[in-house]
Amino acid sequence: MDPLQNSLRTMGGVVIDLDYSFVIQLGIVLVLMVLLKQLIFEPYLKSIVARDARTDEARDDADALRKRAAELSDRYAAGLHDAREAAFEARQALRITGAAEKEAVVTEARQDAARTLEEGHTQAATQFEAARTKLLAQVDDIARLVVEKVLGRGV
Repeated sequence: MDPLQNSLRTMGGVVIDLDYSFVIQLGIVLVLMVLLKQLIFEPYLKSIVARDARTDEARDDADALRKRAAELSDRYAAGLHDAREAAFEARQALRITGAAEKEAVVTEARQDAARTLEEGHTQAATQFEAARTKLLAQVDDIARLVVEKVLGRGV
């Protein structure tokens, strides 16, 4: 026996015969590798790459939508702030206008009240003077009646 076969026997007793069946098996394995590569592995890898590309595209779209949402949110917040400021300014203007109108109404009412009071004083003074004049004309008659009542006789 040759030394290679001796070493193979000592390694476990497995003997490998290299004949044409090995070449046929090698050819079958190579043909299967090529067929499997063409029919299974390449389509599978293409689908993985396509899925990764779609995933990356979806992530990019999601990032773009997030940025757009942030921009819209910022615009909304700025618009809301501007609207609140405008409302505050309008409220202030209405308060100032209302205070001015109130002051005008109060001033007019005071003037009207003063006019009415003055008219009342004038009318009372006029009535007082008329009554006084009337009573002064009757003073002599009233004094004579009082004296007659007190003395009990005519004067």
